[in-house]
Amino acid sequence: MQMNSCGILAERLCAQSRRRKNCLYRTVRFISSQYTRLLIFAHRCRSVNVISPIITSSTGLFRQTTFFPLHLFSNLMRGSSLDVHVSSPTYDGATVPKFIRDLDAHIPEAAKGTKLIDISAVLSDDGTEILVAIVNRSPDEEFTIPILFGPLDSNVRVGDEVTVHEVWHQDLRSKNGFEEGENVKTVTRTEAWKGSYVLKKHSFQSE
Repeated sequence: MQMNSCGILAERLCAQSRRRKNCLYRTVRFISSQYTRLLIFAHRCRSVNVISPIITSSTGLFRQTTFFPLHLFSNLMRGSSLDVHVSSPTYDGATVPKFIRDLDAHIPEAAKGTKLIDISAVLSDDGTEILVAIVNRSPDEEFTIPILFGPLDSNVRVGDEVTVHEVWHQDLRSKNGFEEGENVKTVTRTEAWKGSYVLKKHSFQSE
């Protein structure tokens, strides 16, 4: 699967990939958030049932795996968008459809290749918090990544603890349903800040 420099393209690709590896859809909202400066108006056309984050029946409802990253972004990633630099390995395998790989010929060299690790960040409205969303697209590899706040010669200080909201499941094919329950969901915890963070394989975190 290839996700390049357009949120719309990522949406299409994730829709196709979802049939095989439904956890990878989580990157869609994340990628789109990086291009909000280009958007004038956007909306979610279906909020309940069909392809929506919430599925209902006459006896109850369940939240699809897509619900949780959407919920995190809509509630946490509010404020002023920050410019971030990401150094990451890239995905260079096959794509579905195949022509997606050919699009690299029309993309600036610096933007070619889909990063396995990608990050979006905002400064909260009151200026007291930096909120960071991170996705690891690798299906089988975890990464330990340093997170630096700059400029490096500034007096920026990070607290001793961070709150982590994680969407992850060991099984990449795990899904939510009326019978399965909510196997994939947000887990929130507090961790000591050590200057770096361990990203589980095929996971999404917001801090």
